Amino acid sequence: MRGIASIPPLTNFMGAGSMAEFIIGKDIFKEPGDLYIVTVNTIGVMGAGVAKAFAERHPDLFLKYKHDCKMKSITIGHPALYEGTDGKRYLMFPTKENWRNPSTYDYVGLGLQWLIENIGEEEDQINPKWTLIVPPLGCGNGGLDFDIVSEMIEEASQKIPNKMVVVYPPWMSGKQ
Repeated sequence: MRGIASIPPLTNFMGAGSMAEFIIGKDIFKEPGDLYIVTVNTIGVMGAGVAKAFAERHPDLFLKYKHDCKMKSITIGHPALYEGTDGKRYLMFPTKENWRNPSTYDYVGLGLQWLIENIGEEEDQINPKWTLIVPPLGCGNGGLDFDIVSEMIEEASQKIPNKMVVVYPPWMSGKQ
């Protein structure tokens, strides 16, 4: 297993941020926020975890995600930002290529770097005023260690102006 030290340091493009808030919960979509991060693969399958819950709530965006994967516009380190009919925004955040494979810390790091670099005022960027709701990236079905990933999320949260709320399941509660 790779440790946090082996991941390239995240670059800060927006100035100092705030500490991430970690809360125990079962459903990230029930938390109040502006942007929900959905952990996905790059082949267009949403069969388990946060991705499955998203697909069941937003079948239209699931079809868009499948299409974007087929067109190779969602790749490792290049998430896709969608807006739902509910007015909320969703970031398709790849933590693995194939759903059968485990997630990797490198992939999570590349996605977090993309997040930091894409905070801004443009329409296709993540607004600095949005509250970001984040699952334990790659830790459920992806098999990553929540202690390591939570450090990575914490580091990223300090480099963006957004409020970041990490919602993790009760079975991970002893890790924080």
